[in-house]
Amino acid sequence: MGIHPKSIYKKNCEDKNVKFYNKKTDHEILPLIKKVIEQRPTYGYKRVTSMVNKHHRNNDEKINKKRIYRIMKKNGLILPKTQKIRDHVKTGKIVTLHSNTRWCSDCFEIKCFNGEKVYVAFVLDACDREVISFIGKKTPILSEDMEFPKN
Repeated sequence: MGIHPKSIYKKNCEDKNVKFYNKKTDHEILPLIKKVIEQRPTYGYKRVTSMVNKHHRNNDEKINKKRIYRIMKKNGLILPKTQKIRDHVKTGKIVTLHSNTRWCSDCFEIKCFNGEKVYVAFVLDACDREVISFIGKKTPILSEDMEFPKN
């Protein structure tokens, strides 16, 4: 027929309106969540989970944060995500007024034909793009291996 079996399965799930999995004890946890949200309405699901586990439940009955998230989402209690507003135009250029105020660095490895690797790292000055420091070794490079200029 030319229809992938997974697409048929998705249609069957949509027909049944199975959006959330329900446990029998979810109705017992919802009032605990609402009690925490009444006291702290700015808390997200992670903080709500810790508050429910800390104050309202026995220590041997920890509730998973995924379960709290599912119950909160099902009942419309999830906080809306805040969008980061960026009002500047991205030019891709780093602006520095004079040398030796901002640096950038990178590291990479080169695989040789004989199977060995050479590890290379460098530090550049962002203003004039001068190479401040570089290193090449046969062993992985650590932060102690790099030499940074002292101001």
